[in-house]
Parts: sequence; C-alpha cells; structure tokens
Amino acid sequence: MLIVMWTSVMADRRIMMLACLSEVAWADGVLKPTEAAFFVEVVDGLGLTGSMAIGALRQVLLPASAELDLAILDGDDRRWVLGFGYLIAAADGDVSRDELDVLETFARRFGVSSAEAQTIFEEGMAMRDRLQIVPGHADDQ
Repeated sequence: MLIVMWTSVMADRRIMMLACLSEVAWADGVLKPTEAAFFVEVVDGLGLTGSMAIGALRQVLLPASAELDLAILDGDDRRWVLGFGYLIAAADGDVSRDELDVLETFARRFGVSSAEAQTIFEEGMAMRDRLQIVPGHADDQ
C-alpha cells in the first residue's frame, strides 16, 4: 500500500510539473507544433506510461483551467520546471513577454531569487544547445 501511495505522489508531482510547463507554453495563447512535440518528448522522459502518459498529454496540450497546487513540488522539481519552462518557451524560436511573465511568476511563487532564476534560464539555454534543439524548425513546415 505504501509503494502504491508513493507511486501516486510521484505521478502527481510529474503531472504538476507538466501542468506548469503547459502554463508557459500557452502563455502567448498558442501551442505551436514544436512546443507540442517537446511535450511528447518530456512526457516520455518522465517515465509516465500507459494511461498516465495519455492523461498527462491531454492535460498539458490544453490550456490550464485551474489553479496549480505548487506545494507538492520540491526544490529540484521547481528548478526543473523553470529550466524546462524556458526550453518550452524557446522551442518555437521566440520567447514571448507573456511566456517570460509566467516563468517569472513561477520563480516568485517558488521562492527562487531573480539571480537564481537567471542562472536556471541560462542553464536551460545551454541544455537546448547541447541537445541541439532547433527553435521553430518544425513550425516552418
């Protein structure tokens, strides 16, 4: 029973992390193909399988409609959200002011200083370069 509860909490945390990314991606009012493709890769990387993965994708591919319960996210989760949030924002080749506003709001709600958030965003850009994510490529087709 304890393992089932722990697994459920871990899945809830991962889904909440994806919901945060959804907020960033939808901040400019449009979910572009490159952003959607990035979500699919992230869901795969989080190890969600079967109905959990389908539910997570369904949740993040639609604009968020409820207040997010960020309390279930620990410090590492919060840094992950900020880093990958920046990657999602940059996936279409343009980080909009609306996307930056959402990321800055998350940083404040997470208790992350502006300096630390800037470092996390820079690490996100470095990760984008290492992973050779080409912003906007899929949207050009």
